[in-house]
Amino acid sequence: MERPFGQLVKLSKTGLDRASGRLIVCAAANISEPDATPPGRRVTSFTFSCSTIGGPLVGAEPTARFEEVFKQQGGRRRDLSLPAAVAMSGAAIAPSMGKMSSPAFRFL
Repeated sequence: MERPFGQLVKLSKTGLDRASGRLIVCAAANISEPDATPPGRRVTSFTFSCSTIGGPLVGAEPTARFEEVFKQQGGRRRDLSLPAAVAMSGAAIAPSMGKMSSPAFRFL
């Protein structure tokens, strides 16, 4: 079913029926602990789905819990939507994503 362009899509509402699979938006989370990641990489896997948000090194929480906290913060509701998750995953392409990253460019 097509949604109107201006309609905000809550991340918890992106679930498909069980036969179709599940939408998972993959991203990366910066990690400052030196021995937590492979040498030269300062990131860990981080995912957004209709049921959970998180990753193996940072932990995971139910998506509904995140949405409730963001709802209580008023105007932050848009910060946890499907478009926001896609934008955050796109930020994973930033210089801090890979082993060839340069500390001089991380601020960009």
